[in-house]
Amino acid sequence: ARLGIGYVPEGRGIFPNLSVRENLVMSARAGAGGRRDWDVGRVLDTFPRLAERMDHGGQQLSGGEQQMLSIGRALMTNPDLMILDIRMPDIDGQEVCRIIKADESAAYLPIVLVTAYEERGLRLRALDCAADQLLLAPVNRLELLARVRTQVKRKRYTDYLRMRLEETVEMAILDPLTALHNRRYMTSHLK
Repeated sequence: ARLGIGYVPEGRGIFPNLSVRENLVMSARAGAGGRRDWDVGRVLDTFPRLAERMDHGGQQLSGGEQQMLSIGRALMTNPDLMILDIRMPDIDGQEVCRIIKADESAAYLPIVLVTAYEERGLRLRALDCAADQLLLAPVNRLELLARVRTQVKRKRYTDYLRMRLEETVEMAILDPLTALHNRRYMTSHLK
């Protein structure tokens, strides 16, 4: 998590004696540059089933709910990259990828899917769900590091460009002395 990587292990990696809320809160941390894109509310919006089970312990959840919680815990670290197994129990990694990428502000989060199976059409389905990389296990350590490093750099640069775009738009519509909307903005909005 400190490296900006959200990893969802096959064994789920939740704390069975803690509630859903406690599991999510204890994994919360700021991402690169203090960014906090993901919070408990956003995770619950992404996985509404968890909202219904907030006060239940981890061991009281079904396998699919535990997997959702594990993914939610990874998202709470505000990662620059997610690594998911394509064949997770009860939830398909491709479906998780679709759910996360459907959120406009998470569309830029790189997702690496890992699988031990090379079946026909798998790469095409991974691209279809907007995964950024598909790796076949066993994964070469150096290849994984190179791909992760590239995706994290790309994500951080994209975040930087998006931030600069917001600043540029703000500068284009606000008068720097008064912090009020300038004439160009007013003219275009009064038409």
